[in-house]
Amino acid sequence: MKHIKEYKYFNPEEGFYVDLSDIVQRYEGVKGDNVEVGIIDNIKIIAVNKEKLGIHRKEWRKYIGSHHWGKKTSYIPEDEIWISSGLDSKKFVRLIHHELIEREFMKKLINQGMSTLDAWKTAHYMVKSMGY
Repeated sequence: MKHIKEYKYFNPEEGFYVDLSDIVQRYEGVKGDNVEVGIIDNIKIIAVNKEKLGIHRKEWRKYIGSHHWGKKTSYIPEDEIWISSGLDSKKFVRLIHHELIEREFMKKLINQGMSTLDAWKTAHYMVKSMGY
């Protein structure tokens, strides 16, 4: 698979890399809605149909293509990340990184007493500033 480094996720607490090649391959072959394409650190990665979600969930009309529990998304289980199907593999991998890192920042901030919305705003800014 080309650009294999893009398909790895570094877990700083564990100090190892998880190869994302299989998850990317399953994602690229997704047919249907709400399909689990893999699990990273006990978090399910779900490919969803953004257009269908946008009909009933206005926020999905604005999202680039992914989200997790938190800001206006209490309907997403805490152990899942939803990513729009049909994205190119490079964007898919970037969004996995974005959501995983953002979730971890949010959890830490909430545990320190911050509201969910403020934790999301802070974490989102931090993750974007990292290039994700």
